[in-house]
Amino acid sequence: MAVAPALIPKRPGERVKTNRRDAVTLARLKRAGELIGVWVPDVVHEAVRDLVRGREAAADDLRRKRQQLLSFLLRHGRIYESGGHWTLAHRRWLARQSFEHTAQQIVFQEKMGRGHGGELPSSELRAQRDARLVEKSSRTQGKKLESVEVPRDYAQCNINTRKFKSVIIIIT
Repeated sequence: MAVAPALIPKRPGERVKTNRRDAVTLARLKRAGELIGVWVPDVVHEAVRDLVRGREAAADDLRRKRQQLLSFLLRHGRIYESGGHWTLAHRRWLARQSFEHTAQQIVFQEKMGRGHGGELPSSELRAQRDARLVEKSSRTQGKKLESVEVPRDYAQCNINTRKFKSVIIIIT
């Protein structure tokens, strides 16, 4: 069973920590059924999380690049006033922009080349993530995972500890 330290019941004033005391306390709590296990994601769920993180990073990057482009245009007095930004008409307006100085034109073209309002480069990631999430929810729907049994050879077990500072493993 993998247990998050934050979920281990503690009495007020119980601050002295030694391995022996911790082991006795954990064994007592385990016998009493007071330990709540945490779910340890498997390889498939970690892959889905990586897809979601990749999608979010791409969306954040696109948002930043768009803002940089709009800020550059604003600094040079180029304001699009014919509707919303990043519409087809706005993209056409962007394509018609040119600058007098070569350095400014280079900067503009560079910003246009990276995140000028096109689709996210990770649209495939979105489709794959959605398919995986549907698959995951259909498998785990209605199941409440209270604890996860960890194999005896837990050194090979990949445990995600991002949610908690550390994880305590009890081998059963």
